[in-house]
Amino acid sequence: MYVVEPHENINSLTTAMYICTVTVTTVGYGDVTPTTNSGRVLAGVLCFISVLFMAMPISVLGNAMTHAWADRSRILLMTRTRQRLKNYGYEASDMPSLFRKFDSNGNGELTMDEFCDMIGKMNVGIRPSEAEELFELFDTDASGGIDDKEFMKALFPDDYRRIYMRTTTATMTFT
Repeated sequence: MYVVEPHENINSLTTAMYICTVTVTTVGYGDVTPTTNSGRVLAGVLCFISVLFMAMPISVLGNAMTHAWADRSRILLMTRTRQRLKNYGYEASDMPSLFRKFDSNGNGELTMDEFCDMIGKMNVGIRPSEAEELFELFDTDASGGIDDKEFMKALFPDDYRRIYMRTTTATMTFT
């Protein structure tokens, strides 16, 4: 700006820096404006570059916020479910037998209908829509079924290690 504008309009380097800063931040006070075509083109290029410069960080931030919000919903649902199960007297060690009881075809996995039926009959205050959302959270491989291990690993990770890792270790020791 200092080079392309007449010195009557922009009389110092600090004034040129000021107009560039005001232009880049799109504040545009209007107290100092370019008077030549070169100055106007330069101001336009500065505006365009500033939009490109800000678009990337804003989109990255927006994407991060979207993921954080989705994780927040998932974490809150998992926490509420874990608390409701405990409040109604269910423990992590009850889950494998409950899964076997509601597995109508005996394949070791519950379908969404079987899972929602199990949650409903447990009377733990989980709405059907929440049960469906839980099922989708646990069905990480999108197979359409979840087994007790997937459920335990997601909802009770400490108990999962205690219950299933001990079984695996004991099996490995004796084979």
